[in-house]
Amino acid sequence: MMYQSLFAQTGKLSWFVIKRSRLRFLIWLVVLVGLTAGTAASFLSLYPSEAERQALTSAMVNPATTAMVGRGYGLDNYTFGAMLGHQMLAMTALAAGIMNILFVSRNTRGDEEDGKTEMLLALPIGRTSSLASVLGTAFLLNSVLVLAMTAALMGLNIESINGAGAFLYSAAIGLCGFFCSGNGSFRSACPGS
Repeated sequence: MMYQSLFAQTGKLSWFVIKRSRLRFLIWLVVLVGLTAGTAASFLSLYPSEAERQALTSAMVNPATTAMVGRGYGLDNYTFGAMLGHQMLAMTALAAGIMNILFVSRNTRGDEEDGKTEMLLALPIGRTSSLASVLGTAFLLNSVLVLAMTAALMGLNIESINGAGAFLYSAAIGLCGFFCSGNGSFRSACPGS
């Protein structure tokens, strides 16, 4: 019984969080998916031949480039999929992490500072329902991001980006974002950390 009372009304609070943040969600999703799809599509015109893609690999072993985008994998056969994963994964995952940290901070710490949390806790809701609804909504947001990004990459019909690769790339970004939402909720729930 105690377990149920801790999470009472979590679904209704989740719906409220979704309604309140829907415009922000839409903007973030359009930007992240558009950036990924636009970059993947631009590779087709920037490096149309295999010789041009292989010439790019000499720049990828540069220490400065390695520090920015990480060690290159698949440089011996640098396809469009390998280029996208190597050059964009870290930056897009960072943007997804920032999106989640801002979302969780606004809906936990921001509401607490505005006095909204105290008003909610005066209602018949569970003590942890507010945080659970924010984390559940963050999970939903990242799941939609993964599906939309996978669909966008599959819609480009690039020969070296298949369904499994597009899903893996998108899932890595979505998981990084969700882990950052957990970090944001921990910092919001534990003052002074």
